[in-house]
Amino acid sequence: MIEHPIDPNAVVTNLLTHLNAEMELSDLFNPAITPMLQPVEVKKLQQVLQRGQVPEVAYWLEGTYARAYFDQVTADGLEVQQTGEFYRPMEIMVDANGFFNGAVSDCCIEIAPGGVMVPFSKGNFSELKLSAPEAVGLAKRILAKQSSRYREKMMMLRLPCEQRVARFKELFGIQIWHAFAQKHIASYLGMTPEHLSRLF
Repeated sequence: MIEHPIDPNAVVTNLLTHLNAEMELSDLFNPAITPMLQPVEVKKLQQVLQRGQVPEVAYWLEGTYARAYFDQVTADGLEVQQTGEFYRPMEIMVDANGFFNGAVSDCCIEIAPGGVMVPFSKGNFSELKLSAPEAVGLAKRILAKQSSRYREKMMMLRLPCEQRVARFKELFGIQIWHAFAQKHIASYLGMTPEHLSRLF
């Protein structure tokens, strides 16, 4: 478990700092969004999205990690979870196609215990746009970062195994091993848990 005493005011301040660093925002933005930001302590593994649901909430993560995964069936008929993505602390997690386009998700998302999440609903976003129209531009900036993360991941997965693990540690930090099982990290990196254990 990741130790992270909750301080709601500090969490909201950190999120606002993050958003304001993305682009220049009007004086209306912070007062409009602040009442919508309610930090929630994550005391146990929190499933926030199931396959087949329409994702209508984005999350700010602080002091914890999240994982998006797909349920797959092996050739032996065993059900396994294939990790598609990890999300880091101090990062916004959003299934963009679902949140903005109403598409049904083909993955599940869970948040590890020990930190704080700040949910932000599609309804909040619609309301925010009325008070602070630059919210649309800000959303585009956040989505552009997601595309950058995907390219970063693809470049990492092309590396030889030892370099791949080193780069993963560099990007996500050693604490992610306390947040999720080694088999989940191994599936993300495209190797067996045994191989990852030898390289770690």
